[in-house]
Amino acid sequence: MERIAYLNGSFVKESEATISVFDRGFIHGDAAFDALRTFRHVPFRVNNYLDRFFRSLRYMQIRSPLSREEWQGVITELIERNLPMMGEDDDSTIMLRITRGSSLKDILDCGPTNYLAVCKPIPFQTFARQYREGIHVIVPTRRRIPAESVSPLAKNHNRLNLTLAELEAKMLDPQALPLLLDPSGNVSESSAMNFFMVQDGALLTPTGNCLDGITRKTIVEMVEDMEIEAREENFDMYALYNADEAFLCSTTPVILPIAKINGRGVGEQVPGPITRKLCEAWSRLVGVDFVAQAERHVRA
Repeated sequence: MERIAYLNGSFVKESEATISVFDRGFIHGDAAFDALRTFRHVPFRVNNYLDRFFRSLRYMQIRSPLSREEWQGVITELIERNLPMMGEDDDSTIMLRITRGSSLKDILDCGPTNYLAVCKPIPFQTFARQYREGIHVIVPTRRRIPAESVSPLAKNHNRLNLTLAELEAKMLDPQALPLLLDPSGNVSESSAMNFFMVQDGALLTPTGNCLDGITRKTIVEMVEDMEIEAREENFDMYALYNADEAFLCSTTPVILPIAKINGRGVGEQVPGPITRKLCEAWSRLVGVDFVAQAERHVRA
């Protein structure tokens, strides 16, 4: 039984979901994307992810062949079509992508666009142990592309800056992830995750040159009811090395505590008390203990 994808208006087998080698998304990285996940097979905050997807498209001047409502219908049907291949305790990541079209045409007339969606099982085994052990982040020499060049708010296929940073981190520790600084030396983001740290009981996250993540935004909303101060501000390596706790966050793993920064330990325990409270609050929000869910897959 083969998983089902959506390509240019049709639901097809994944092996049949192909596009031209001359597509601009492949040749130039000229495409927008977004990713959301399910909890108990129900997509989380679809409207927020579609809002961001359409903002990326407007920024990149790519027109979506589908309306927001049509994309929502595609997501719902794609999940349903792939449910027979999902276990009760499994969940999915749904990837949406639109390319500008053929590279053989003038950029002002290179359509039609290619648009697709895939629904993939979440590989819980790849990060489950990190909930308890924490992860090692390394600050690479490579800096985040300045917002004046390409806005970090737009999710696009040109990921070379982040890829090279990740390779640099893994040359030092194959299990590490990068934490990039911006051109001014302030903390930006990881290769696919936002960053938070705790200092003197306050929750701090970078402002400016980083993605406005849905998970990041949801965490800031949650702490409003937890009597925890949350601030967006610029901070540098000095602040990193004085953090009481730190974690990365993104759509699929949600919250991953950081154990080390450049080999230096962070805090007295991993995860720290505020990080643990946030994990518990998120689990209540979505009705799934996402940490326990991932750990069950490792035991299985």
